[in-house]
Amino acid sequence: MLIEELRKKKASLIKILSAIERNAARRPDGKLWCSKKSDGIDYYIVDDSGKLTYISRKDTGLISALAQKEYDEKMQEECERELSLVDRLIEAEENKTLSTKIDELNYGKRKWAKPYVLSGEEFRAKWESEEYKRKEIRPGTTTFETMRGESVRSKSEKIIADYLYSKGIPYKYERATMLPGGQLIYADFTVLNVRTGQEYILEHFGIMDNPEYAAGTVRKINTYIKNGYLPGDRLIVLFESSQFPLNQEVLEIIVKKYFM
Repeated sequence: MLIEELRKKKASLIKILSAIERNAARRPDGKLWCSKKSDGIDYYIVDDSGKLTYISRKDTGLISALAQKEYDEKMQEECERELSLVDRLIEAEENKTLSTKIDELNYGKRKWAKPYVLSGEEFRAKWESEEYKRKEIRPGTTTFETMRGESVRSKSEKIIADYLYSKGIPYKYERATMLPGGQLIYADFTVLNVRTGQEYILEHFGIMDNPEYAAGTVRKINTYIKNGYLPGDRLIVLFESSQFPLNQEVLEIIVKKYFM
């Protein structure tokens, strides 16, 4: 999630700058200058006039403080530069400035221009309107109807679908997806984060106490990983068994983290 990562980056930069500021009061005057000798390195303080004053190699405290001072100054300059960039990116992400540029055209012009970037709701509407091939449910198969009026294969899938629907989170059930390696899969749910435009595959594995089913689960997860869908990244997994049914609290935590 881009904006969360940007905020983490900003917090990290501010933490570094705060540490540098605390060290500033202990900085000695002058700069450190080094001269390599056959028996080691000689150190000098350079004052504002350019005068060099020898520092005993035993005075490691002063040498260290001067070296730290130069490092801090370089770090401060770079952190401030990066912080300025991060602030601009956060502002752009929060305000969605790219997606609103089309609105700056008057109506007569706007209808003729094709936007490069859609707003979150525009992207959502486009994503939801796109037709997709769904896995066939054979006649006679037990199904459960969701709040959205579609048929799913288990009570747990109904719980997941209904929870996503109740939170206004767009999803597609058992959408046909061609993996990069050329394998066609029907993921239980393909879910969209409207804010970031990122799609996630959400798989529910519901008979984990069945050894054959569990082996198939491992194979399927490995297939996803080999095709670039890493658990916690583009792939989200939920598990249950007869002893441990689908945990509603876990579902809520996952939805809150990835889609809200």
